[in-house]
Amino acid sequence: MGGEPNSGSGVDAPVAYRIRTHKLFCGDCKRSALEPLPHAAKKREKISLVMRSKRTITWISALAASGLLLAFGSGAAQAQQRASSPTAQANTSAQRGQLSAQDYNFLVTAARIDLGEVQLGQLAQKQGTSQSVRNFAERMINDHSKANIGLNEIASEKDATVPTQLSQKQDSVLQPLEGLSGAKFDKTYAQHMVKGHTKAIKEFETASKDLSDPDLRAWAQTTLPLLQQHLRMARSMEQAVKAES
Repeated sequence: MGGEPNSGSGVDAPVAYRIRTHKLFCGDCKRSALEPLPHAAKKREKISLVMRSKRTITWISALAASGLLLAFGSGAAQAQQRASSPTAQANTSAQRGQLSAQDYNFLVTAARIDLGEVQLGQLAQKQGTSQSVRNFAERMINDHSKANIGLNEIASEKDATVPTQLSQKQDSVLQPLEGLSGAKFDKTYAQHMVKGHTKAIKEFETASKDLSDPDLRAWAQTTLPLLQQHLRMARSMEQAVKAES
């Protein structure tokens, strides 16, 4: 009647099978034949707890990552919002005066080119040893000082603000040169003059055709041949410095 008992044990066959299986794989179990079942239940409960803990940690990590992404996105959005705010637009408009944004960007670039050439020229006269370097530096100081005067006159007529300090990129070029002297300075300065004037010529060639303000465009067209002459002089200086070393 009902399930047959396991021979000599009084325990149902399925239960006995579970006991034997547990004792076979559980080396820590030292209890009687009927006691391993609660022991196995405890182990399963422990494993279940560990798995729940891992899922919780994974969920928290994902939530934290989402929070970081949200914070980053919020910060980027706020920065974009500040950049496009009426106050930021008003400040830019006040700086450029009557000039368009494109024309004003060129004015800022040209003014900093003049400032950079003057400061580098002064440094070259102080720390250079080659006569060709000193002569070239003197020419840079004179020509770019005059060019900057003309640029400031145009800016004043257009109610535009002219920068009076070098950019961070220009400072990164000037600072290493300040630590050099002698032949090492001459060589580095000459290389920079060739590279810098090559880049400046490209800027002025584009501006001579694309600027909308007629006065600023005429200034760029007048200054361009001077920069081209400076590039030829810079290349000659570089060759002279190489020959002296």
